[in-house]
Amino acid sequence: MAERHGKVFVEFKDDIAIIRLIGGENRLDPVFISEFNNALNQVEGNVRINALITTGEGKFYSNGINLRWLNAQPEKVKQEFVTSVNKLCVRLLTFPMPTLAAINGHAFAAGMMIALCHDYRVMRQDRGWMCMNEVFIRLTLQGPMLNILKTKIASKDHLNAIVFGHRYTADDAKAIEVVHAISDMSTLESTACSLAKKILSRGDMDRAVVKRLKENLYTDLISNNVVTNSLAKL
Repeated sequence: MAERHGKVFVEFKDDIAIIRLIGGENRLDPVFISEFNNALNQVEGNVRINALITTGEGKFYSNGINLRWLNAQPEKVKQEFVTSVNKLCVRLLTFPMPTLAAINGHAFAAGMMIALCHDYRVMRQDRGWMCMNEVFIRLTLQGPMLNILKTKIASKDHLNAIVFGHRYTADDAKAIEVVHAISDMSTLESTACSLAKKILSRGDMDRAVVKRLKENLYTDLISNNVVTNSLAKL
């Protein structure tokens, strides 16, 4: 078992890496982003690993950006932080192996974005919502974050999901194909592992090829817009 410390840590199970978010609400701030990137570095540095799962603990997968911290920062710091969130999203979108989010609880705003940037999602059935709640906190979405949402969510669901802040249960999210499987909490991780193994059973996947294919797939999302501000306050 890997040593638990900080807000994010990684452990390895056979050829699957599991990044655990253990910071309570797992709100995004510079420490969280740094630790998440460090965990991704460890995964990429382990040549035995062929798939990545991320998951939280208890009530939250991630409750989004730490707005109390962000709103207290000067504009330059705000811009730099939003850029770091955009870069993390792009890194996940183009990660050089299959990625799966095992959504154990609420995934709100940027927390939902992080989950959507994985290739596949498994969600706990009995507890938790996925929700882009910006409309309720007087924020608008633009640039990279908006483009990711429009790519990952079917156009028929854009109004409900992006504009009107619908709270998706696991059943709701599966119905609109935002998540690929649902399970009880007791089997959430094993369900994600089984899905990862099913994907890997198709054959050997070269990391460089996987990364390039993803970059080609998401060209419109990642070209020249990583530094664009994705949030605007009204």
